Amino acid sequence: MVALPRAGAWAVELVRAVAELGLEAPLWWLTRGAVGVAPSEPAPSAPAALLWGLGRVAALEHPGWWGGLVDLPERLDARALTRLCRVLTGSTGEDQVAIRSAGALGRRLVRADARNEQNAHSATSAPTAESAHTTEKAHTTRNNAHTTGNAENTEGPRWHPAGTVLVTGGTEGVGAHVARWLAAEGARHLVLTGDGSDPHGLAAELGAAGARVTVASCPLDDRDALARLLAENPPDAIAHTEGVVEDCPVVGLSGGRYDELVSGRLAGLTHLYELAEDLELSAFVVFSSITGTVGGVGQAARAMTDAYADALAGRRAARGLPVTSVAWGPWSTDALADRLLELGLGSLAPTEGIAVLRRAIDGGAEDTVLAAAIDWKRFGEVFTTARPSRLFGLLPEFAAARDGAFGARTGPRTVAPELWEADGPERERMLLDVVRAHAAAVLGHASAEEVDGERGFLEMGFASLGAIELRDRLTAATGLTLPATVVYDRPTPVALAGYLSAELATAAPAAGE
Repeated sequence: MVALPRAGAWAVELVRAVAELGLEAPLWWLTRGAVGVAPSEPAPSAPAALLWGLGRVAALEHPGWWGGLVDLPERLDARALTRLCRVLTGSTGEDQVAIRSAGALGRRLVRADARNEQNAHSATSAPTAESAHTTEKAHTTRNNAHTTGNAENTEGPRWHPAGTVLVTGGTEGVGAHVARWLAAEGARHLVLTGDGSDPHGLAAELGAAGARVTVASCPLDDRDALARLLAENPPDAIAHTEGVVEDCPVVGLSGGRYDELVSGRLAGLTHLYELAEDLELSAFVVFSSITGTVGGVGQAARAMTDAYADALAGRRAARGLPVTSVAWGPWSTDALADRLLELGLGSLAPTEGIAVLRRAIDGGAEDTVLAAAIDWKRFGEVFTTARPSRLFGLLPEFAAARDGAFGARTGPRTVAPELWEADGPERERMLLDVVRAHAAAVLGHASAEEVDGERGFLEMGFASLGAIELRDRLTAATGLTLPATVVYDRPTPVALAGYLSAELATAAPAAGE
């Protein structure tokens, strides 16, 4: 199936319809202007980039039937059409592709501190014209991967805030830490927007440090109110830290939920960027998240708004206006930090986050920088459990982790005697009980009776993290070393129990030695 989504709400309804109908043919979205692959191209369209943010989440939530994303050239000639057909067959192994005159370019993340070296190679690293292929230069969304402490800025002037700085969402969470940093760096007046409250007494704290503070109730989707605020408090710099925090899968955005969680945010971002174009700013700092760059199960609203914000930042950079866009992993102050640790996403201490932000601003990065503390073994395993991905293929940390761990089959460790000593049918029955019990625990059910042995794991609601957790539990219960994809390869409890029984039967003699 191939679709050309017209808007975010339309695309959400398309995903919901395909999911409800149970269609199995891969769904591909075609866009124009969603990504940029070269400085000579126009900056990405924010509405089109939003569709890619949504598609990255759909890929993780519906790995069985999701096809991918393809950005088309302005002119779809015979050669481009041939490349498109090749990508749609799945033979290239790419699911985020930009088709251009140089070839079909797959999306990659590269290290931020390798950017200069890669740009130096750009003249000789053109992709082939016959297949989806990505060189070091061809990361089609201009995103760069960066982990804390690996990109030092040692040259050029340091930016210092002066006069008035507007911080959206500035009274709580990350915004409050940014406000403290700005005050310490010399900002004389901080305008902190939100709902008008100051629950932690931040204004008094910053006032005691010598900064004048204005706490304003100003929803960004109210253009007139935002324009008045900017006119009354002309900023020398803006830090946009306000973001979506509510979990929601793609299908959950149907109907009024899209307007509630997405539409207002997009309007607010548009107003902020458009009004900022008339201001003489020394810095415009955009906080997005790793979700907008790589996707995340249950994070559809955040992925869409963050991809939209990153694209707006790209358009500002293309006009030669100051902008710094950072897609953050969790900070230690985030409410979800502990839960995300299970995904392989560690948290940045506020001091670490501020240090990365300082380097990004001083470095004058034209790209969006991804800043996160990542356990590549765990994160890569979770991210690629349901479907393979080449997104991180150029990162040496990811490659090293895969070589050392992903899918490694080292044979059994300590096989539970009561399992391998049982005969075939009895062993399989016991293992079915084990699978159902652990599946129930992962899903939060009260008992194994709530897990139907013939029902598919995906239908039950298993996503990447749940599949990995079930795999880990079964590894501990059986002593077998199981591949990360075992829940997808054996898609029902009955099928998985049969597989485990066969594996134990093979392992039993060795275990008894």
